[in-house]
Amino acid sequence: MTTHIQNISYLLDEHSWTLTPGDYKGIYVYKRDYEYKAFSPTERKIGEFSFTVKEKTIYSQQDLQNLAWKRIAEQTSTAGTPVSIIMAFVAQDTNGNIFTDHSIHRMLEREGYHRVQHEGFTNLEWYDAPDDVIANVIWKAITGQKLPEHKSNQKIILRKEQKAASAMARKLYNKAIKNQTIGQAVWNCKMS
Repeated sequence: MTTHIQNISYLLDEHSWTLTPGDYKGIYVYKRDYEYKAFSPTERKIGEFSFTVKEKTIYSQQDLQNLAWKRIAEQTSTAGTPVSIIMAFVAQDTNGNIFTDHSIHRMLEREGYHRVQHEGFTNLEWYDAPDDVIANVIWKAITGQKLPEHKSNQKIILRKEQKAASAMARKLYNKAIKNQTIGQAVWNCKMS
């Protein structure tokens, strides 16, 4: 039986990570700081960020949130979208195994929380779930509790720009085959 954390303050205020030099992944959770009738106030974005540790350091929740801001700013600054970080964690369990934001997404889905959909569009990293549920799922990953297996036959849903890039590359490839030439395509299309 696992412990359900009712108050996430332990994770947010008291937990720290001692990290040795190396490259790390982190998981962040943030919310929108504005109201829009289509959005639920409990919708949360759960994503991943990378960072490098140069010397042995103790990282607090605030330290990790500051590191996560760099990634979040890449996603939100051009639109001027106001957001607040709820929590950030090192994406590593107590045995040193790395997990990803996709692992957290699968665990949330297993708990009955699904990706948010608006006007026929699925937001791949947004979930309508209470903060304590998200914190507990992340805590399960950190403490090494079983994560759901990744299904290799899982359908990939492409965004509009990804579909356009794929269609262009396919067209160039077919043209090169037909003309027996070498074609080139530049890919600039984030897949996750």
